Amino acid sequence: MLARLTQRFKKGGLARNALTVTLGTLAAQALLIAVTPLLTRLYTPADFGVLAVFTAIVSITGAVTNLRYETAIPLDGRDEDAAATFLAAVITGFATTCLVALVVALCGEQLVTGANVPGLGPLLWAIPIGTLGMAFYNATNLWAVRRQAFRAVALSKLAQFGFMAVWQVLHGWLAKGPAGLVVGQALGQPAGIVNFLRSFDVRDRALLRATSLSAIRAAAVRHYRFPLLLTPSLLLNTSAKMLPAVFLATLYGPVVAGQFGLAQRVVLAPVRLLGMSIGQAYLGAAPKLAREDRAALLRLFRSTTFHLAWIGLLGMAAVAIPAPFLFALVFGEAWREAGVQLQILSIMYLAQFVIFPVGQTLAMFGRQDLNLWWDIGNMAITLLAFLIGWGWQLSSNQTLLLYSVAMSANYGVNWLLSHHAILHGQAAGSAASAAVTTE
Repeated sequence: MLARLTQRFKKGGLARNALTVTLGTLAAQALLIAVTPLLTRLYTPADFGVLAVFTAIVSITGAVTNLRYETAIPLDGRDEDAAATFLAAVITGFATTCLVALVVALCGEQLVTGANVPGLGPLLWAIPIGTLGMAFYNATNLWAVRRQAFRAVALSKLAQFGFMAVWQVLHGWLAKGPAGLVVGQALGQPAGIVNFLRSFDVRDRALLRATSLSAIRAAAVRHYRFPLLLTPSLLLNTSAKMLPAVFLATLYGPVVAGQFGLAQRVVLAPVRLLGMSIGQAYLGAAPKLAREDRAALLRLFRSTTFHLAWIGLLGMAAVAIPAPFLFALVFGEAWREAGVQLQILSIMYLAQFVIFPVGQTLAMFGRQDLNLWWDIGNMAITLLAFLIGWGWQLSSNQTLLLYSVAMSANYGVNWLLSHHAILHGQAAGSAASAAVTTE
């Protein structure tokens, strides 16, 4: 068995790619978590509340700024088509960021007042910067995935979090207030792009230079389902994950949002990053299996789910059970409540960790419609949970418990939909699905 495993890693494939990206992700996240005890002594819970609201806004705008064209980069059969799709993603990212900047200029003050975070007012300019950084990072990241440049993906994460950690610590020593946290977060994404650009070889650059505007337009039309269905779907999905920080600030104040933000920083960030890393490796292998070997894809889907489930369960239990004590010990007594919040949210974090990597399966089978309906349910659950908390005057923890349980159940629905798509769907890019996707 050990010999077979060693041979698989020598040959590459899903296991080796996942390990490469995961190690880079773990190193990057370990660096960020290592400096967090220092940050919690340099910044107040209210400062972290401003960061949580800022991160929620930029995560929402940045996630959809490419109109999801970047997701189609690994799916194109020809490199020439993929280059056109890459440039379509970059162009739409820049254009959408300009729109975000306009909205911030016109409505920024109302946003600050509505979210109950006055500390964000002087830092509104960082929202377009963070959005543009995510747009370029998303596109270059998926190009590297297509090229199987998983080492570049891993190093980019280390560059991101390394820059962020250094900036936030140094600024916290030199000045008070949330500016160091917010600006460091905004500039972290562009820091990771530098490593991707270095990985572009001569052939990559030649492909991009040779791509015409007509080819870019054709790529945009060819993948019209991604902006039409996946963009609103991801907007709803990301909003459901990130808006709780804004709702907590609005209903319970920035200090509660700051506690929530620290819990996210310590647990949700590695959950999402590890899930994304494994998901990228899954995306590198699964589309071909979807077209050529449905049974092998089903085995990959089930085995990935199984391994993620037991790894996530052990890891989440080890962190969540002693969380209040650990948070008070490591981050300071003022942060004990963040540990309580982590315990409440742990079931949702576990479900997200298991489902997120394989949740891309629906897109592989052209079932963006199912993904959209699922995300509508996600957003509805989030809004309903906080509306009930507000209407019934629940405590912040009671509201979070309601939100956590409902969201966990909905992640289970996503897994069932993906499983159904593998059994009965038609793979995107196959002859049969071509008629569907070009209607």
